[in-house]
Amino acid sequence: MSGGAFPPEIPYELDNFKYLTRSNYKSTKRLLGYIDILGFREFIIGLNDDDSSTDEIVDGIELLRDVAEKVTIYPSITASVFSDLVVLSQPCEPGIEDPSQLLTLLGVIQSLLLANGWFSRGAVVIGKLIHVRNSMLFGEALIQAYDLERYTAKYPRVIITKSAMLMIIKNLEIVYGTKASDIRDKFIRQDNDGMNYINFLLPMPPYPGEDIHGAIKKSILEALSKSSNNENKYSKAYWLASYFNAIVRERGWTGINEISL
Repeated sequence: MSGGAFPPEIPYELDNFKYLTRSNYKSTKRLLGYIDILGFREFIIGLNDDDSSTDEIVDGIELLRDVAEKVTIYPSITASVFSDLVVLSQPCEPGIEDPSQLLTLLGVIQSLLLANGWFSRGAVVIGKLIHVRNSMLFGEALIQAYDLERYTAKYPRVIITKSAMLMIIKNLEIVYGTKASDIRDKFIRQDNDGMNYINFLLPMPPYPGEDIHGAIKKSILEALSKSSNNENKYSKAYWLASYFNAIVRERGWTGINEISL
């Protein structure tokens, strides 16, 4: 073999990279929000040569990436997107970080995904985590969130653990004082099974030319129709429809009627 020594020499800077940067990665206690697109695996397996099917997947992933890019408006929040899931996290210093920012972003992600026909599910937890934007993500908090999404959340909701709830409430009280309960009730609901979850049908920011709530209703109606012979999928669509109807009754959205069940 010609052309120089093999294996090639490794530049000093690269060889010592792990030693130069290792101190940047320290596990800290963080509030973590985890959202996964439901049905993504079977959608991928069922792909054909139709470009429109691939376009749907690309649109869903690009939506996640777009939101992750906009997270920079909140300096304390770090975002990572991998395939069909997004992870947001922020430090847990009492009275310093505003958890409503992370809750808002999680709600926006779920709403936009649903408006585009994607159901999503996840968890909000608190625990040790190393999370560096565009670099590294691992820790007990991530494992806990993954397990909760897969085995506990069940419906298209982002559930909140009791320990995360305590931290959220404590920080809201420090940041907002007497208005903390109003902020909490805006972002968090309690389900019939006692689980707290993100109230993602939030008042949405304006999207020119888009009826976000109308699009969400359309997605739910289509899911109910398509899943009538699949109990597992139908139960998820039914849960969303019931949640949607409850919000319509509470907020009286103009021009939006309840879904007939």
